[in-house]
Amino acid sequence: MVKIEEGKFYKTRDGRKVGPIRRYDHDSWTGDAGNTLYTVDGLRYFERDRGGSSDLISEWPNEETGPIRTITRREIVPGQYGCIKVESKPDGGYLHVRLVAEDCDLKTWYNAEQLREAAHILNQLAEALDQ
Repeated sequence: MVKIEEGKFYKTRDGRKVGPIRRYDHDSWTGDAGNTLYTVDGLRYFERDRGGSSDLISEWPNEETGPIRTITRREIVPGQYGCIKVESKPDGGYLHVRLVAEDCDLKTWYNAEQLREAAHILNQLAEALDQ
């Protein structure tokens, strides 16, 4: 028998993953928008449904304990972003970028909005290089 905790995932008797579990009302829990209700002990809420394949038998195992894990990372992608053109991927902590106009020619005059946009993009690139 399990003790249900909000936000966790659980395994049914037939091996399905249920959750994240949330409180449905004062004495029942659900993991699927209220279609299946459970007691705090992981049994089906209605006695007639208990003992079947959908009772919760254990907490779902943490998927990061095995030999495979998911890693999320940020990556700089070459291309033109507003008036900033990223011309290559980072190499040794350096990045080749150019300030350009819409027609890709070097532009020497920028208005305040264009400079703010360029500064924002350059800050994003600097943060990615720091990682």
